[in-house]
Amino acid sequence: MTDKNDKPVVSFVVLQSVEDYVEKSGKFRTECAFFEIPDSGGANAVYIPYCHKHRFDFGPALNEYRGQGAFTPPEMWVPISPVDFELFRAHFHDIHCPPSCKGYRNKRIVALLNKLRPRGRGTGTATDGKWTRKEIITAVVVPFIVLLIGTVLAWMTPEGRRWLHLDKPQLERHASSPSVSSTKPQTDSTPAQPSPSPQAQVETWSESEGTRPSNVWHVDYNGTFSCPSQEGIPAFCTATRSGNKISVHRFESLDGNKCDFQGTVSGNSVTGVYSCLSGMRDNALAEWKAEIAPAK
Repeated sequence: MTDKNDKPVVSFVVLQSVEDYVEKSGKFRTECAFFEIPDSGGANAVYIPYCHKHRFDFGPALNEYRGQGAFTPPEMWVPISPVDFELFRAHFHDIHCPPSCKGYRNKRIVALLNKLRPRGRGTGTATDGKWTRKEIITAVVVPFIVLLIGTVLAWMTPEGRRWLHLDKPQLERHASSPSVSSTKPQTDSTPAQPSPSPQAQVETWSESEGTRPSNVWHVDYNGTFSCPSQEGIPAFCTATRSGNKISVHRFESLDGNKCDFQGTVSGNSVTGVYSCLSGMRDNALAEWKAEIAPAK
């Protein structure tokens, strides 16, 4: 349903109506960790999209009113005045997340990083606390002991010793009788050709984009692997290889950027070009390269 200006009608007292508009309009980055539609659960609740970093672009009209002190953006759990609410509702279709928001953080990556950081104490943040002795033991000592026990158990078994390269596999010996000679003629003297070794599924790369310092990637052709950018921003990639052609897709990054890399393999080197959704003018291409560590 649309209004007289052919804009979707949004009912701020119905959570489903606000969620439908937010998802279908494409104006809000709902995967951002700082985006939220607070739900108080009260009978008189009003559902308003909210950015914890206060980075919404409210459009030309509301920005002008805000500069004149005639409009105050909504605050979480703070009652909104009737005047501010009427202005907000009248110009709601102009509000959006900035296309290249510097404060964007992906929800899933932020949740993963929060699990790896020590929990905050006192103010409840992750920066005001230090690792406790219990957390150090849980995060460092316990995994080390488990790894040590696993290595000892593997060393005690033949399969484990071969896996640790402590034993070399023995070739099977066939007994033959010296008194009986073979009388079958040789019908084919052509030696058997060795089959080509399969392509390694995981490779170690020293990758660099342009003239920036290199990063180490452990490229897994059968799954997802970590591929941090040159600025050290956490990211995840997938890769495919066909002959000497390599394609890498950086599909998820902490800063929300996505990139595609195309390259050609020559020996242990890869060279090619790449492009990203943001940070590059007019979808321009830039050079990248990688050195593949020889298999051991």
